[in-house]
Amino acid sequence: MKTTAMASLKRITSAQMEAEHQALLRAFVYDAEGNTLTLHIRYPYEVDLDTIQTPSDLLGQVHHLSMKAWMTNVHLHFFIQRVCEIKEWNIYR
Repeated sequence: MKTTAMASLKRITSAQMEAEHQALLRAFVYDAEGNTLTLHIRYPYEVDLDTIQTPSDLLGQVHHLSMKAWMTNVHLHFFIQRVCEIKEWNIYR
């Protein structure tokens, strides 16, 4: 009997998705006093937000982070989202 790709996908409930989403949000810790964002993924990795003054700076930081073995597309998504929230930048102009 053939199995389809869809049949082999893990079924995830909305509660599981929400739990994973919340865990990812907790992995990005903002320190307003030091103006840093610490990524708790494989180990704590601190990003100095003073070095990100423009969207172009953010792109450079994303490029840098994309080269890390532990960084995933999902982590990059949350990083961009979190920096834009902190900087009060609109992602979707």
